Amino acid sequence: MTKTVVTTDFPVNGVGDREAVTVSQYCWRVSIREKRTGAGWPTLDYNVSDVPSGGGFTHIKLGLTFPFPGGNFSPGETVGYVETALADGTPSGSTTFERIEEIGSRP
Repeated sequence: MTKTVVTTDFPVNGVGDREAVTVSQYCWRVSIREKRTGAGWPTLDYNVSDVPSGGGFTHIKLGLTFPFPGGNFSPGETVGYVETALADGTPSGSTTFERIEEIGSRP
């Protein structure tokens, strides 16, 4: 079976709790990134965490894709949380992200 990539858009902001990144189907890799749009892309950095609010996070610079560690994810599984942020990691702003699920054979 060849590798298939399924991309789903979801809104992300830096207000309140971080947005859950939840898997929609069985897959072996899940990544997120700001949705590539026309003018002005990329627009925001973002923070990725394994907790919905508070606690530590990994700060990702604008335009970069973040692959969640692990693999063999199941439908409905929450793999992490994300919020938009300024360059210093302070939660701020809003934009649309893409969740990329890779199914089928690994490369």
